[in-house]
This record gives sequence, structure tokens and C-alpha cells, in this order.
Amino acid sequence: MTSGTTNRLTAVWGSSATDVFAVGWGGTILHYDGTSWQLMTSGTGNNFNAVWGSSATDVFAVGEYGTILHYGESHPPAESPTVSRIETSLNAPPPLGSIITLTFTPASTTASVLYRYWVASGYQTPSYGNWQMLKDWSTDTTLTWTPPSDDNYVVVVHVAQSWNRENFQQAGLTIETRGNSANPIQITGLTTDLHYPQPVNSPIHLDVFTEGRNALSRASQLYYKYLYCKGIGGTWNVIQDYSTSSTCTWTPTETGPYTLVVWVTDDPSGEKYALAGMTCTIGE
Repeated sequence: MTSGTTNRLTAVWGSSATDVFAVGWGGTILHYDGTSWQLMTSGTGNNFNAVWGSSATDVFAVGEYGTILHYGESHPPAESPTVSRIETSLNAPPPLGSIITLTFTPASTTASVLYRYWVASGYQTPSYGNWQMLKDWSTDTTLTWTPPSDDNYVVVVHVAQSWNRENFQQAGLTIETRGNSANPIQITGLTTDLHYPQPVNSPIHLDVFTEGRNALSRASQLYYKYLYCKGIGGTWNVIQDYSTSSTCTWTPTETGPYTLVVWVTDDPSGEKYALAGMTCTIGE
């Protein structure tokens, strides 16, 4: 294992196997995410001789000449990278027992990023909301999962910097097994050109890939609706109402956290649709 520095290291502390700090001479601070060591900027050339923390977001390094540094909630950048692309191994709504691979790609960043995966069943039914963790925090951008029963699921990923897991972005999509519906619609991918950070007044392009009724039977047309809300759980605003366009462009005019989603259906007057989306933060 290589550290990436030739400076003498004097102390090490970690909150978990995927969150370890090492300090040393010349203002050296290193962080280990379970895969590799990355050099962090300390802003000092003084030697460090100790490091300790109460959690991944509350870490202190101390050294010569009264040097004390604190890394935590205020350590910039505060927001975690957003997911810019969702890809699946699906080319049609899956039958029960299918092995599904989902890949979530973050917007370009040099940060040490971790991922945690969740699933809930019964989407668009009264039983929806029983969330279960599929995989705890790791550096894996890909999830392999087999639906345990015929149902309409939502699979979500949380994305966070390794030192600040309490402050995460998220992305996800619905997956409906073929046995749960005669011929469900499946979003197989969602791509964007989101950046990290995403500047205000900068256009965001969304491109949706789908399979389902029109792909299998050619008997009906799919319709796409694009929406956003401030934060999570806010009031939904329509970016582009139901149309046959699988692409959309939206330009945010205010800073802050947002959720972007697309609904896909073959019946715009109905209430049943497939869904995919992600959160993001719009900066200056």
C-alpha cells in the first residue's frame, strides 16, 4: 500500500475502515477511503503529531507551534457530488428472478466519494415506504440486485464525500417486474450534463432511455413529463409537461438544493408512471 507522500507520518485515526486520517511532517494530512490514500490540503507547513475525532465529520489534527486544524461539517465543499448519469442492464421490464445491474455516475469531482444503496417496494400503493438497505457505504458505483418478488420498486443511491456522509445527494428510479403488470414501462437510463458544482443560470440537459409498452408491442406511445422542486419534498413545478420528447432542458435561476425527476407513461391522463431522478445543488 502506498501513501502518496514521502513525508514522515506521525499519527493515524479512523472512524471506520473506509474513513481513516493520517498526519505527519510538513503539514501532511492523508485520508483513506477504503481503497486508496489521498492527500488533503492543510494550509500549513507545520509538523503534525496527533489526530483524533469523535466522528467522520468531527476530526482534529494538532502539531507544532500551537497548530490545530478541525475538519468537519464546515470543511468545503459542503455539498456532495450529484449523480449525473443512471444506467441499468435492462433492455425491457424484467421478469421475476432477473439479475439487474445499476450504475450511478457522479458529476466530475476529485473528492473521495462513497455510495449507499436502498430499495422500497409497493411504489404507488399504500404499502410504499418500507425502505431496506441493499449495500452500506462503499466506493462501489455499481449495484447488482435481484427483485425478490413481483412488485413495483424504487432503488435509490445516496452519494456523499467520505468525511461527510450525513450530507448526501441521492438518485434513483423505479423498477417494476413484468409479473406485477401485464407490460410495465421501464426507464433504463437517465443522463444529464450536471456539473459539480452546478452554476446558476447554466442549462441542464436531461435525456431519458425507456423500454416498455411501445418497445414491446408498438401499440402505444410513451409520454414524458419533467419536474423539479426546491430541496426534497417541496412543491413540484413542471419544467416540460407530458409530450413525446425524451429530452428536456432546464435552466435554474436560483441557487439552492433541487430535485429533478422525469415521469414516463403511456396514459398522460392516468396516475401510473415510471420515474427516475436525482438531487443536486445549484451554486453561484
